[in-house]
Parts: sequence; C-alpha cells; structure tokens
Amino acid sequence: MDYDEPPVYIFLNGVFHPPPDLIFPKDNAHVIAVDGGAVHCLCLGWPIHLLLGDFDSLNNELLDLIVKRNPNIDIRRFNRDKDESDFELALRIIDPQNLGRRQVIILGGLGGRWDMTIANLLLPLAANFKLLHRLPRPEIVFRDGAWDMYLLNGPSQLILKPSVGVRRVSLLPLREK
Repeated sequence: MDYDEPPVYIFLNGVFHPPPDLIFPKDNAHVIAVDGGAVHCLCLGWPIHLLLGDFDSLNNELLDLIVKRNPNIDIRRFNRDKDESDFELALRIIDPQNLGRRQVIILGGLGGRWDMTIANLLLPLAANFKLLHRLPRPEIVFRDGAWDMYLLNGPSQLILKPSVGVRRVSLLPLREK
C-alpha cells in the first residue's frame, strides 16, 4: 500500500532483530517507545517522540539519557497497577490522533515470551479495541528480522513488491467472514 505520510513506529521491549531494510525515520515520522523499547531506539540512534509506560524496564540513568538525546520528548508515566499492558496504552494513545493514511510498524513485539507475543498480535484485533476498524486504510505490521506479519481486517488488500524478496506468504484467518 502507498501511504501519504511516513509510518508510526512503535518500539516494544521484546526481543529485537532489526529488519535488514529498516531505515532511519524521516523527519515527520512518529516514533513511540513503550517502556524498555526505548533502549532499542537508543541503540539505533533513533529519535523518540513519545515515551510511555509504567517504566518497570527503565532505570533513572536510562531515562536521563533518553531525555538528554530527545529534549522535546513527550513522556507519559502510568501506574504499575493497571489493567492494560503498556502496548495497549500506546495503541490507545495513537488511535484518536487521526493517523490518516499511515502504516503502524511495531518492532520488538515478537519473540522472547510467547504469552506477550500472542497478546501483542491479538491486541489490535480485540473487539473492545478495534484499531484496525478506526483507521481509513489500516495496516499494522509487526517486523522482526526478515519476518513481517501484517494484521489485516477484511476485506483488505495487501500488495507485496517483488523486490522485497518474498518467498512464502501465509494467510491465517483469525475468524470467519
């Protein structure tokens, strides 16, 4: 799909294997670091526009370094005793911001803990959340190394460019029509 605006990047605190074609974000891209996902941004030298979470994965020294490297950062701290995951809070924050025609790329959201991986994949599809239903041309992509996992809400169309080197495409319907 072609998009009018650069993607929204969301860095989670999971295992992170940078995709081989990951490029530094354009000036008008939006980078969200969810708690310890900020460390991935620091390692890549990426800017962070929004940092949020209960900060159980970040110590004060890391927070100071993040603020020093990102002086205009928006920081939103949440109580550790909450019903939502930090990722859910991130999706709820970006949802009403009128993303328009943007792709949402999630990095560091797969691997490590299977419970968190499955929860991360299913969260945007949850009946009480429906991020995919609210965006005009929704596309949420989980990227991990050479793997891309697209969450589509039918009817949808996904066009993969031949230059990407796709060898296999699997479709996994999570519900009936």
